[in-house]
Amino acid sequence: MGISRLLCVKNDNKTLSLDSGNTLYVGGSGEGNYTSIQEAINDSLDGDTIFVYDDSSPYVENLIMNKSIFLIGEDKSTTEIDGCYNYKLAVVKIMVDNVSIQGFTIKGGNEWWDYNYYGFQILSNYNNIIGNIIRNNNAGIQLGSEVEVCSNNNIIKRNIIENTGMGIVLDGSSSNNTIFHNIISSNDYHGIFLRYGECINNIISYNEISNNGQIGIWLSVAKNYNIIQHNSIINNRNGVFIINSHNNKVLENNIYDNKNEISILGDFWDFIKGDSIKDNIFNANYWGRSRFLPVVLIGFYGFLNSIPLIPLVIFDMNPAQKPYDIRI
Repeated sequence: MGISRLLCVKNDNKTLSLDSGNTLYVGGSGEGNYTSIQEAINDSLDGDTIFVYDDSSPYVENLIMNKSIFLIGEDKSTTEIDGCYNYKLAVVKIMVDNVSIQGFTIKGGNEWWDYNYYGFQILSNYNNIIGNIIRNNNAGIQLGSEVEVCSNNNIIKRNIIENTGMGIVLDGSSSNNTIFHNIISSNDYHGIFLRYGECINNIISYNEISNNGQIGIWLSVAKNYNIIQHNSIINNRNGVFIINSHNNKVLENNIYDNKNEISILGDFWDFIKGDSIKDNIFNANYWGRSRFLPVVLIGFYGFLNSIPLIPLVIFDMNPAQKPYDIRI
């Protein structure tokens, strides 16, 4: 059905040449084209490409990605996949490794009372989510799951992520992921949230993280070696929130005009064990104005009846004198 060895498509103002397996077409007026994206996925083989035309959009579907394929939309602004708020279903659920998805608007994974409505739910490794608009879901992208399913070595790049709950969530000790050059803005709660398990070695860089209702970037029990670098973290209620997380680096970001720029909290038992939140490194961030002295960041260990028990002082020893030119 609509098979070709070579396809050139215009996507994000660039021409992409795809030559990997066969190409199946969805929508449009071509003879034998599929009317359903899921039908094309079911008929595809690993390494195939599925190209989806925008003139049959929106596609009201909840997709199960069970083949290692390229799924390409004609135009991210006009090629829509609408999950239509189906109960407990992600709009796109990725179950196998090596899936690439580009050029869609992903919406409709949304229910006001439940975070389990995702635009993308990724339960595998080595996937690429590039150049999409992910909006009006309760959470835009979930890597891993709350029940200790990891999702590692994924690339999340050049997406626009605006949702009614959270932007990107890393669960189940998901690690070695790269999140860069995204606009993560106007999510009602958090922009990026590392939660549920010890997420390590993730790189969060060159993102615009702004106007999120609660927290721009939240590290919760993110134990080691996550790098937050060259982001603009602006106009969130809380810029960066670090709780029970150690040995992470916050470097060369623009962090300003948040109600609270940085919050650092540690469990009292971490203090007893010597797992110190003071081991997080802050360096060369721009804090909204020129600063020639180190910037003092105050954290706390433990709470009793909402009263912090042990204060902690951390320094950004080399604050930047002017904002970084961070181009998304």
